[in-house]
Amino acid sequence: MQRITTALLVASALSTAASAEDEKNWTGFYAGVGGAIVSADSDTSTSVAEGLSDTPFVFSNDSSKEAFELMLGYKKDFGPVVVGFELRPTFGGSSSASFSEERPLFQGAPDFLTINTDVDVETKFKGSLMATLGVPVSNRFLFEVGGGFAQAKVSSQGSLSGPYDFFDATIREDWGSFRGSETKTSFIWDVRGTYRVTDSFSVTARYFQADFGSMTGTATLGPDLDLGGGELFPLETSSKTSGFGVNVTYSF
Repeated sequence: MQRITTALLVASALSTAASAEDEKNWTGFYAGVGGAIVSADSDTSTSVAEGLSDTPFVFSNDSSKEAFELMLGYKKDFGPVVVGFELRPTFGGSSSASFSEERPLFQGAPDFLTINTDVDVETKFKGSLMATLGVPVSNRFLFEVGGGFAQAKVSSQGSLSGPYDFFDATIREDWGSFRGSETKTSFIWDVRGTYRVTDSFSVTARYFQADFGSMTGTATLGPDLDLGGGELFPLETSSKTSGFGVNVTYSF
């Protein structure tokens, strides 16, 4: 009889522990740190009209950079779904690239009569504010999708140079320059999976993507350039950002 009573007490204790485990949910505030690889896919174009070139200079680039992230958020567990919001500032993750192209001064021009364009482009991802919707796969794993707003600073600058002396193509002069910088706000989406290691600590992996559209810089003609009524078009840069990150969070 004593053995039966002991067995019942042990079974009751295990059942209580299992019930407590089942009652755990994702509701609460959390904060964390993490790292990400941020990739910027940028396209830059500029052209000179009226006699120099009817075909724009076009440059494309896809570069990646490491970034450090902080996060602060809140989740509410409604049972079948988990709803939340999150602020995620990002430090680093500045992707930059340089381009250079040389082409004939005009159609059919000799090889020594060329114009050169040099361009530097930088996209710096600054962070995001998002809402999330998740499905608890188990007590310890949560799958989520998110959407919200992100910011990035897109900068570009460049120069156009041509021959100073048609009889000595090695001597170049500044024909024009481009410069632009703008902080862009865009829609961002992500998918993420979170595994709860302990009651307080969780690990999350996510993929995100944002399209920041285009930014147009100003153009300045060089002092010695005479286009005969022509115009130097501004430098236009479009940028898309994506990345993969892993972070650790602590739930309050």
